[in-house]
Amino acid sequence: DEMKDQFVSTVSHELRTPLTSINGSLKLLSAGAAGTLPEKAQEMLTIALRNSDQLQHLISDLLDFNKALVGKLSVYPCTVDVKEALSQAVDGNRGMAHSYGVECSYNVAPHAAKVWADGQRLRQVLDNFLSNAIKFSPEGSTVNVVGEATGYDMIRITVSDQGNGVPESFLPRLFDRFSQADSVSRHSRSGTGLGLAICRELAELMEGEVGYYYRAGAHFWIELPCPSSNTEVLHENT
Repeated sequence: DEMKDQFVSTVSHELRTPLTSINGSLKLLSAGAAGTLPEKAQEMLTIALRNSDQLQHLISDLLDFNKALVGKLSVYPCTVDVKEALSQAVDGNRGMAHSYGVECSYNVAPHAAKVWADGQRLRQVLDNFLSNAIKFSPEGSTVNVVGEATGYDMIRITVSDQGNGVPESFLPRLFDRFSQADSVSRHSRSGTGLGLAICRELAELMEGEVGYYYRAGAHFWIELPCPSSNTEVLHENT
């Protein structure tokens, strides 16, 4: 187990350094740093950048998984503006949504303006929910992100799509590590099976929880406390 953990950590770090350089170069090219590219070259660049981003997510999952195993996965909660958090998450995933022919929208209820969370870790959870929703959405459909108060001083953020949802037989293992549902979709094996497990770990560290239900599409949610129900302290998985 120690050798495995050391191997995962070493490989993850050794991959991250060159990949960060590659990803940065691709972003500069995409932004026009080398001038306007021919249409076919731009299409190839878009694909390369999307795959580079996916690799970075996979490496981050491996690193976070390793931290969780040794009890070093930490969060730093503070008051987070829900509308701003949802706006940034949706905007950050529009490129991916566009490549899959999917639209993204968000809405925040009046009584769900603030939440007590680690902003960076909340974004990590939303990115995971959004990327899954986009990958498994029918072309031409919409992925919706909604923030609302649920009572008991809690705010729930739900990411919903119009896809077929999770197979019922897989639901008991949905948030387990290295679990992936069998699917006819070409995207079904595109991850590590760690994303949702890490989302659950992060939610618990932020004194919240995650869940799923199906209603005319898949609905993944994270529920977190309102700022008034917390004191500003550091939460660590110790």
